[in-house]
Amino acid sequence: GATESKTATMPKALAGGVWLEVDVSEARSLMAADKNGLSDPYAVVELVPDTGGNALKGESYKTKPQKKTLDPKFDESFTLGAATEDAELAAASLRARLYDYDNMISSDALGEVVLPLEQCVAEDRAGFDGWRPLAACDKATAAAASLGELRLTVRVGGAPALRAALE
Repeated sequence: GATESKTATMPKALAGGVWLEVDVSEARSLMAADKNGLSDPYAVVELVPDTGGNALKGESYKTKPQKKTLDPKFDESFTLGAATEDAELAAASLRARLYDYDNMISSDALGEVVLPLEQCVAEDRAGFDGWRPLAACDKATAAAASLGELRLTVRVGGAPALRAALE
């Protein structure tokens, strides 16, 4: 009917859609990427399709780099999910990838955490809070013995809607 089409054009927050508030708190014991035995880490937080690859459109944010440290304190928050339909979010993952900031063209990857949104709302949860080990995301990080850990807090707004989209 007429009411359904009206809802589709409303902003998701008003339409009862799903959104995520992600706090990138800190990391510890990161891999040293620079000759001085340290790194200048920053995080890229993205929503990605369950197949991985590039971020969903409008769903990518970057923290400020933290200079000369392997235990950075980021303390930055981002809101994701508003640009994406609930059904697509249900199959998406939150990816937080750490890089070493380099003034040259490319930044070195330091590792990543991938958190399927499905896990964030399983068993009536509405998010995630805690440390996750960084996983390798390229050849250089794959060779490292340990990549350290990242602390994330994820709050899911509209968790029941996300659970419904999963069914």
